[in-house]
Amino acid sequence: YCLPPDIMWSSTLNGVYLGPKTRSLAKASGLRPGPFDLFLIHNRRTFWIELKIHPNKLTPEQATFARLLHPDSWAVCYSLNEVVAFLQHIGVKLRALPEAALIGRG
Repeated sequence: YCLPPDIMWSSTLNGVYLGPKTRSLAKASGLRPGPFDLFLIHNRRTFWIELKIHPNKLTPEQATFARLLHPDSWAVCYSLNEVVAFLQHIGVKLRALPEAALIGRG
């Protein structure tokens, strides 16, 4: 991984296809629409990243979720380079850049 070991991160199941039975179990356990795809904890702050493919925008539930967050604590990213830029913006010192992020540099 490129993230330093002091960062805790995880993904959510939002945006992942789940069959009817699994979806029902996930919903019963508290899965709700809106939270972004990834979250990470850095310096006691929580940051969120929503991964999108152009031209997709935030869903209404995601827009509601975003309004609950501090404006500097989340990003919508359309590429790995945008994810790397956001991580650097919030002060994460990556151990290495992912190879895909190096394409087109230099």
